[in-house]
Amino acid sequence: MIPARWAFRLRPRPEELLSSYLCRVAFAHGSQPYRFHRLYWPRMELWTRDIDRGVPLAVLAAACKTSGLSLPEVTDLTLAPEQAALVKNASIPGVTPFVLSLGIYHRARQHHGQQFCPDCLAEGSGFIKRWRLAFVFGCERHRRVLLDACPHCGAPPAPHRNLIPRLEACERCHGLLSAPAETAAQPSASAWALQRLLLSAAGVRASEARQDVDAYPQGSAATYRSLFSAVGDPRIHARLRASLGLPGLPEGSLERRRLEHRRVEQRALLIETVAAWLSNWPEAFRVGAQESRMTQRVFARLHLDGVVAAEIARLPSGQQRTRVTRSARPAAAWQRRKREKLEAYRERRARALLKSLT
Repeated sequence: MIPARWAFRLRPRPEELLSSYLCRVAFAHGSQPYRFHRLYWPRMELWTRDIDRGVPLAVLAAACKTSGLSLPEVTDLTLAPEQAALVKNASIPGVTPFVLSLGIYHRARQHHGQQFCPDCLAEGSGFIKRWRLAFVFGCERHRRVLLDACPHCGAPPAPHRNLIPRLEACERCHGLLSAPAETAAQPSASAWALQRLLLSAAGVRASEARQDVDAYPQGSAATYRSLFSAVGDPRIHARLRASLGLPGLPEGSLERRRLEHRRVEQRALLIETVAAWLSNWPEAFRVGAQESRMTQRVFARLHLDGVVAAEIARLPSGQQRTRVTRSARPAAAWQRRKREKLEAYRERRARALLKSLT
């Protein structure tokens, strides 16, 4: 008979993700996460969905029953509080703003959406919530850029598929994610400041309290998300970095993807660019927008508010696109003539072509 509660009821670690906590519980019982939680919750599909981004209430209730935690404690393990603070009325299907996509197919992860700090994992932190936020690129405690793949084989972290009962092991090559590894070059100080600003907007306490976040313009998190989207255009991004005196973009960065689908190196560059663009407000913003030839059309259909929206309104309106919709009836008439009288169709078609050339 299966007991109502787990034999080892572990306590969550600070800022730990629900998926990380459930994996640790399974490993503590000497089992794999998939098999262990299938035993307790046979009718619930946990690992075929992103349970950190959105989880049914039934799963939360079952976790409360078996772990002994309260519902608020289990809910706080998910990204629901951060989603509510960053974007109002965020929809769960598809891409959730500011939450990195895992690209789950069956139980495998196709995208590199689970970031980690090797030093933090070596200290036993588990996978924490801020590492799933798209504007987070580095660990301020160890002052290093995060990784989003195994340093040995390049596979996305998927601890729920581990055969080795260790959270920091790679499910593909079984190497340790906590092993020392080289990371991307350090972004500028302004990029770290922008990361702290958005972490504060998400309700996450930064590891370092700084006052430099006040140097950025006031605006909602959705406004900053719109700026990331606009600068995500490769041509605009390259011109803007040149106007701000930043190094050029690597060849692999010249592609347009959603912020939530980008690898950590690409997002670090994007955040560094936007941070430099906004740091000396509004002078740097105006110069960068002018030299990168931005217009209001770049920000069409994007959410903007506050002083950022006022500055965007000062930009040139841009060229309006005009689309002419042609009726399909003439084409249908020509096809009908072709079916009825082929010779007459060829003669009329030849006359029409000659007329169009004169």
